[in-house]
Amino acid sequence: MNWFQARAPREQRLITGGAVLLVVLLVYLVAWEPLAVRETRLASRVAQQRAQLAWMQSASAELRELAPLGATGSDDGTSLLSLIDRSADEAGLAGAIKRLAPEGDREVRVWLGDANYAATLRWLEALARLGVTPRSVQMERHDKAGRIEARLLLGLAA
Repeated sequence: MNWFQARAPREQRLITGGAVLLVVLLVYLVAWEPLAVRETRLASRVAQQRAQLAWMQSASAELRELAPLGATGSDDGTSLLSLIDRSADEAGLAGAIKRLAPEGDREVRVWLGDANYAATLRWLEALARLGVTPRSVQMERHDKAGRIEARLLLGLAA
């Protein structure tokens, strides 16, 4: 303290002002700026998650609409693999089918890539009317809007 009191009044005011400015700058750099950066990052993340939630809710609503549809079945002797392949072609999804693999004589695994989401749901609805029901459905949103990647296990209704 003797060092400070030994200074001229003008130097004391300059040192005091510099110390106050330094404290304000440290508070800003240590507390305020990191909080502001984190808030901006979290706001961006919330916006992304809200968009994803909206997409999931619309998909869920469409799936609930499709769930109560009954299956009539088909006795024309067409194999399940042929039925799925032909109906996908009619639904405009033939180009999206990456792979079809039979799982016994009552189930078929289907891999879709870059498929139209709405067309895929309409296709599943058409299959349900033919007696083919989804046993397992995994869909992932594609980079393009309204497009999906899907892995399906389809089987004959019991």
